[in-house]
Amino acid sequence: MEKRAVSSRVAALEKKRTAEEAKKAAKLANQALLIQDKPKLKAAGGGGGGGRAAGAGSSKKIAWKSPDVLPYGCSTLSNTCFATRPLPVSINIRSLERAVIPEEWSSKAGANKAARHEEYYGRLMGFVAINVPKVSEDELQALMALNNVYDSEIFSEEGEFKTARGQIPVSRLLDLIPDHEVLNAVYALQNPISSPWKVPLIRVVSNHEYDPNKKSLKVQLWLYFSRLIFELIADPAIKTCMDNLQGIPYRVIKATPRKQQPLMFQSTGLEIFEQESYRFSLAGLLKHAENSGYTMVEQQPEDLIPELYGFQKSTLQWMLDQENAPLGLNGAFWDKWETADGGGPMYYFPIAGEFRLATPPVTTGGLLSEEMGMGICVKSFIFVFRPLHILFLTHFIQPFFINLFAHKQALAKRSSSSP
Repeated sequence: MEKRAVSSRVAALEKKRTAEEAKKAAKLANQALLIQDKPKLKAAGGGGGGGRAAGAGSSKKIAWKSPDVLPYGCSTLSNTCFATRPLPVSINIRSLERAVIPEEWSSKAGANKAARHEEYYGRLMGFVAINVPKVSEDELQALMALNNVYDSEIFSEEGEFKTARGQIPVSRLLDLIPDHEVLNAVYALQNPISSPWKVPLIRVVSNHEYDPNKKSLKVQLWLYFSRLIFELIADPAIKTCMDNLQGIPYRVIKATPRKQQPLMFQSTGLEIFEQESYRFSLAGLLKHAENSGYTMVEQQPEDLIPELYGFQKSTLQWMLDQENAPLGLNGAFWDKWETADGGGPMYYFPIAGEFRLATPPVTTGGLLSEEMGMGICVKSFIFVFRPLHILFLTHFIQPFFINLFAHKQALAKRSSSSP
């Protein structure tokens, strides 16, 4: 029974590959017919029209041709070439050749070039591990077969590039384990249909180890992020990939960790917090920044006649800390990834699954959302006028007495020196 199931899976993989090649061959034949008919079409308007037609033809992009030698292939059942030949941290996504990312890559101009398909740089992020418990050798051979993309195309409809035998394309692996969460997330970022720009947002290269005795397969999918992925906002597929990412080749400076605080308040409507659509909404992101309590402050603010309650002192301390945070609100959300490939650092928002290349702005403050009757007006009054009080002391009162003292010293010195 198991042998028949394995044979059917192998047949399905082979059938899909044959169908893809037939479809590509038909597309190539249609393009050839169009090329044959093209000389019959003459531009109207004599020489001027012919000149314009020639100009239009000369400005057309040169057809993409995949490299003759495809890297990272193998002829054995296991492909572990990355163990002896580490991947470059930045590449040309088309050819997989090592590249230096230019400084403008992190700017809007770099994003526009990538959107116009004028540059194809990729940055290595790490790998995700995929384990397949039962794989026959025939299935593995079908997975590892040469993935062909015709020279008239840069990538297939599923975002696959031409790869050597020994590489395992994501789409084939997904046919074998269609319900794998991480693999579906990788496929979503690779598939051009899910991209606003209709191009793959990542390039994937693989290594794998096969145990012929246990019939188990361990695959490492190494992910290169393109420039356009840094323009996405709160993406669940990015979050899933990043939550399972290993082998990160960069130094990561984590966001300022939030201190464990005593519980004083609790939000209502807890059941909605578990919904994925809510977690990626603005309200859901703000929920992660919520403080349900704060360390109590013992000192009573100076010059304040009413005695504050403990929870009011805690709220006042929270307001002061929020305003004086060195990195502002974003310091608690964004990790900094330091790179050395020429393209500048990256910033990652783990809660939302979002990357940015621009430094997050330093914005201080917060939302005080307590119930009515808890002294919000008194605390806000103290918070607003406390810096004004300090400002008045440091810029008016203190300078006045310092100048008065200096004036008295000058008068005393003058009177002592007079006959």
